[in-house]
Parts: sequence; C-alpha cells; structure tokens
Amino acid sequence: MAPRKRELVPGHVDPEHLRRLIGFTKIAAESVKSALYSHFVEGKKQSVACAEFGISNTTLSRKVSDLNNLSQEIRDISVFYQ
Repeated sequence: MAPRKRELVPGHVDPEHLRRLIGFTKIAAESVKSALYSHFVEGKKQSVACAEFGISNTTLSRKVSDLNNLSQEIRDISVFYQ
C-alpha cells in the first residue's frame, strides 16, 4: 500500500473547508478548533498554535493527522457521489 499524500497544507485551507471537516469529527474543545484554524488557515506552525491556545503538541498533532486522514477518506469516497 502506498503512503498517503498529505492532504491539508497549512496556510492554504479554506476556513469553510476546515469547519466542515471538523463537523465530521467529535472535536468539541474550542481551544483545539482554534489551534487547528491557526495552523491550517493562517499557516502558523503547530508549536506556535499550541502555545497560543494552551494545548499540548501531542493533542494538536493527533488532530492534524485525524483531519488529514478524514480528508483523504472523503476524497476516496467522493467518486461514489458524482
């Protein structure tokens, strides 16, 4: 199985795209959502977003990975909705 390409490029994700992706998850903490926005939409480094919103690097890293995986899964199944 080929490794997955990184889907979401920090600083280049549309805010509405991110909002909708988060809507598919159980992410509820506003601090985590804000850090994800800071990272994916504004392009801040994960460590900077973590410090700014008071969350651990591990937490944000996991959520970034989760959203990248979710984005790829949606892309993979989108062919069934065309």
